[in-house]
Amino acid sequence: MINYWFSKNYLTGGNIYNHMAFAALQERGFQPVSRKAFTSYRGKGHSYLNACYTYLALSSRTTDLNILDYGAATCCSSRIRGKRILIMFHFDPAETRKKRIYQFYFDRFRHNARDAKVVVIARHWKEFLEMKGFRDLEIIYPAYDVDKYQPYHSREAFLHEHALPDRPIVYLGKNSRPKTGNTYQQLRPLADRFLLITSGPKREFEGPVNLDLNFKAYCSLLHHSAVTVTMPQFDEGWSRIAHESVICGTPVIGNGRGGMAELLRNTHQRILPETEPERLVHEIEEIVSTGRRVPEEDRAFAGTFNLKYFADRWTEVVREMADR
Repeated sequence: MINYWFSKNYLTGGNIYNHMAFAALQERGFQPVSRKAFTSYRGKGHSYLNACYTYLALSSRTTDLNILDYGAATCCSSRIRGKRILIMFHFDPAETRKKRIYQFYFDRFRHNARDAKVVVIARHWKEFLEMKGFRDLEIIYPAYDVDKYQPYHSREAFLHEHALPDRPIVYLGKNSRPKTGNTYQQLRPLADRFLLITSGPKREFEGPVNLDLNFKAYCSLLHHSAVTVTMPQFDEGWSRIAHESVICGTPVIGNGRGGMAELLRNTHQRILPETEPERLVHEIEEIVSTGRRVPEEDRAFAGTFNLKYFADRWTEVVREMADR
C-alpha cells in the first residue's frame, strides 16, 4: 500500500503538482491512499498538536511506501521509518519573517530524507539540494494536460464578457504582492495604453484589472494576452503561469528566479532582471508592436511536459523504490 501525505488543499503550483502525482499513480494502478497531513510550516510554523497527530498517524500505519510533500515531511520530530519518497517543490526562507523556524523545518526535511528518494521539479532545485548534501534525487518536471489549453472564447467575446476595452493585454499572473505587486508598480506608466491584468479569487493590491476566471476563461486570457510578465520576489519552483503561457503561444518575460530560468531558456523566452524597469517596458512595447508569438517549435517543447511523461516518470520512481 502507498500512503500519500498532503499538507494543503488550496491550488498553488505545489499542490497542483501533488494532486497530479496522486492522480498519475492512480491511473497506473498503484491505488495510493490519500492522507491529510495537518501541518503549516509558513508564517507561524506548525501547530504542535497537528504535527504530533501527523507523526503518530505516520508511525502507526504499516505501508509499503510513504510519499510525503514538504510540509508533511517536516512535521516529524524523528526519522520516518520505511521506504519513502519526499517531494520538494521549492524552498525560500524569504517566505516567512521567522527564518530560523523555516531553517529548523528544512533541517527536519533533510533528516527525513536520509535513505529516502527526494523528487524535485527542476534542475535548479536538484543542484540546490546537492549543495546541501542530498544525494538520492530525481527530477520530475510539472505536467500539463496540453490539449485542454485552447482559446475557448474569441478575443472580442472575452473582452465583451469582462467589460474590457480593446487594448493589448499584459498578463501579470496571480494578484499577489510577492508575485506581481512590484511588477505592477514598474508598469504603471503603461496603464493608459495596455490592459494590465492579474487573476485569482483574492486581491492583495489595487491597480490592475483582476479577473477571477474558470479554467476555460483563463486559457482564453492566456491566448489573447500580448505578453505574460512574471517577476516574483521569491524563487519559483518552476512557474506554471509561464509554462501555460508558452503552451498558448504567448511570449513570456520573466526574472528567471528558481526553476523558472530553465523553462525560459529552453523555450527561448526573455529573462530580465527586475531592477531594469525601463528595459522591461521597452521589451513589452517591442513584443506588442511586432505581434510576436512563441514559435511552434518552442510551443512543441513546452507540450512535451504532458500527462504521459509525468505518469511514466512517477511510475519509474515508485517501482524503483518498491524494489529496494
